[in-house]
Amino acid sequence: MLHATHELAAWHTLLSRRGDARRIRGWAYNVDMTQAVRIAVYVQPRASKSAVAGLHDGYIKIRLAAPPVDGAANQALIEFVAARLGIAKSRVKLVSGASSRRKTLEIEGVEEAQVRAKLS
Repeated sequence: MLHATHELAAWHTLLSRRGDARRIRGWAYNVDMTQAVRIAVYVQPRASKSAVAGLHDGYIKIRLAAPPVDGAANQALIEFVAARLGIAKSRVKLVSGASSRRKTLEIEGVEEAQVRAKLS
């Protein structure tokens, strides 16, 4: 039992040093990071420049300068959306459509209104 108490004291010390429980895996979660928004996008690769181009059949149309070779367009899409929203690339995930022009992205830690405002 002494070992368990010592371990708990070590966790408490670690928490007080960092000052943020969210950084310790399994300890606590930031509510904002658990929220995710899914968006449907239509990608046009090999465009002259990367940009949002309105809507296409109910999908957000995004033109990408990258070619659709070896996942380059998918990576460019993730980088473009992350930069546009001002978030880390790791918070944008390709859920479906890896080899299709119609794709679904999941974006963590943002509100739907923020996504609409930045991708319109």
